[in-house]
Amino acid sequence: MDSDLVQLINKLSSDLTNSLKVNLTIFVEKNKTNNELLQNLKLFLFKLPEYVELNTKYIKLVGDYDELVKKYELLKENKDNITISVNEVKSSKNTTKEVKIVKLTNISNNIIKAKENEEDEEEELSKAKEDEEDEEEEEEEEEEELSKAKTEEEDEEEEEEDEEEEEEEEEEEEEEEEEEEEEEEVSEAKGKEEVSEEKGKEEVSEGKEEEVSEAKGNEDDEEQEQEDEDDEDEDEDEEQDEDEEELISITIKGKTYYKNELNNAIYECLPDEEVGKCLGKLVNGKIS
Repeated sequence: MDSDLVQLINKLSSDLTNSLKVNLTIFVEKNKTNNELLQNLKLFLFKLPEYVELNTKYIKLVGDYDELVKKYELLKENKDNITISVNEVKSSKNTTKEVKIVKLTNISNNIIKAKENEEDEEEELSKAKEDEEDEEEEEEEEEEELSKAKTEEEDEEEEEEDEEEEEEEEEEEEEEEEEEEEEEEVSEAKGKEEVSEEKGKEEVSEGKEEEVSEAKGNEDDEEQEQEDEDDEDEDEDEEQDEDEEELISITIKGKTYYKNELNNAIYECLPDEEVGKCLGKLVNGKIS
């Protein structure tokens, strides 16, 4: 029994060791390959120009920081060696402001340099502030100019709109005036037509009256003429009757004529035995 257990344990341990070796060898190999890739990537990245530039800037900043720390420590050490003497000066007639003179003694070169650097930094800061203020003033001026330009554009637009409205109103007024003129012309034309029609009617009525009067006058004239003609006819008939009573038919050279016995006048004898024209008088048997 003990031998069997020992064999089982050995078998299991051998199997475990073998499986661990196989699996771990794969993991270790993959880890090695990944580490090699990372190293290669690092080398590649470290050689990039951006990384080189940033690294140099970082080194420079670290150096500047170290120098500032050293200057600060020097200032702390030399604080006790500085003496300040302040003397008041009486104000003269020319100057109204009070002036104070400060004398510094036993100052080391490092402290002077530090102060000079601080003054330079303050000047730079003041200049930067002044530049910012100038830029802000310029921006404000630009904004004011833009606002002025906008207001001018708005004023121009309002003026243009007002002009357009005025033009539209003028056009509308002109159209209304034209319409009124046309209406007046139409009314005048209608009035003229009515007047002309009335005149025409009056003329027609007058013409009709004149025609009627003329017709009446013509009828009266015709009646008078007819009466005169009737009177003349009656007179002629009477004369003819008288002449017929006085005429006698005679024959001269085989032709028949009518002769008035009173005055020996000779008249033609028409085919229907009526009295014709007067041809002359009978003298010595001849018509003369």
